[in-house]
Amino acid sequence: MKKIFGLIYDDMAEFEVILALDVLGYHPSLEVSLIAQTKEVVKSKAGLNFLPDYTIDEALKLSHVEGLIIPGGWSDEQSPELSSLIRKLDEEEAMLAAICRGPSFLARAGVLDDVKYTTTYSEQLVEELKVRDPFDRSNFVDQKVVVDGRFITAIGSAFIDFSVEVLDYFMMFDDENDKENFRNVHKGL
Repeated sequence: MKKIFGLIYDDMAEFEVILALDVLGYHPSLEVSLIAQTKEVVKSKAGLNFLPDYTIDEALKLSHVEGLIIPGGWSDEQSPELSSLIRKLDEEEAMLAAICRGPSFLARAGVLDDVKYTTTYSEQLVEELKVRDPFDRSNFVDQKVVVDGRFITAIGSAFIDFSVEVLDYFMMFDDENDKENFRNVHKGL
């Protein structure tokens, strides 16, 4: 069975990826699994507890991985193992999707160099936090969601549109009308 990984980490904004992970879990040929640095409980910014299925080290050894979904959050910590996993999935041409500050994980792994992307992690926020900017800003696109091939990025408030694009990547809609209906229903329109 093909695998989709959802990265979880302390202080993540879980709501940004829950819809995508939930609906992908109904796909008959996909297995959705949560990955984290360790097998310990991860606490989201909202205080919800998540238990990973695999460590990142274990995930590195798995095959048939079709994608990685990364939520935003309040952490800039990135292990060498996570960078290795992102680069491995990039080499294997898996979907790499990240929202809000999540694209910074892709940038730090070096896979966004030639990819159009968006993020909530602005240059102003980088300055305020007094951290090194992980992005090559020349490829930044000021849009809610940016799809560049198998890369899907979004600002945090566009979590429904982000989920729709992730689901569309895995052909979860019958046609454009079905896709738009799903988007409208989940936006309460």
